[in-house]
Amino acid sequence: MFRIEIQPLSMADADAVVLLADQLGYDLSVRNVRDWLSVSDDGRVALAARIDGDVVGWIQAHDLDLLQYPRVLEIGGLVVDEQARGRGVGKLLVDAVAEWGRERDHTEIMVRSNVIRDGAHAFYEGLGFTRAKTSYTFSIEIEEESPQ
Repeated sequence: MFRIEIQPLSMADADAVVLLADQLGYDLSVRNVRDWLSVSDDGRVALAARIDGDVVGWIQAHDLDLLQYPRVLEIGGLVVDEQARGRGVGKLLVDAVAEWGRERDHTEIMVRSNVIRDGAHAFYEGLGFTRAKTSYTFSIEIEEESPQ
């Protein structure tokens, strides 16, 4: 039997975070992960799931500080290694984030999931999440100001 341990992500986990994110098609760099982890912010948490010391999953969540969503915690990222899926790793990570949120008086957890990730949708619904809405995400790069 294996034991899953949930611990805060550390700088030493940056390589594993990048490799796991790549499994979902996210292009992260070790430098970006370390830069993110180096910022001290009480409004966010990043946790690793370990089996035998190896990172097999991670989750990141943060306060969603919007007027229309008071006291909501948002999962910004959750990845479980393809070889570790179905073992309860994701549930333990979500449970740990929920506990972190309870300690900060959050009353709800929100997560956004790409419409093509049917497995993720089933996972969240299996944990009791309900589909709140369907929306589009728009983005634009912020151009640098031209020198005067």
